[in-house]
Amino acid sequence: MNNLELIVIGLFGVIFIVEIAIIIVDQMEKKKEKIFDEEHALDQALNAMLEDFSEEEIEEIIKNKEDGV
Repeated sequence: MNNLELIVIGLFGVIFIVEIAIIIVDQMEKKKEKIFDEEHALDQALNAMLEDFSEEEIEEIIKNKEDGV
């Protein structure tokens, strides 16, 4: 093999390794997105509960909390 052939084979090897690294990073990012965020889920649940209250009910809850009820 001459030097040009070695360079071409080396470049293909580098390209292959870079592509594998990109695939691995992509898979890790997808897995990271799937991790359950408990605090975020709790915030969403509490926000959903608040949407069911009227403004008067929310004001009454705040007033009761301030009054120590």
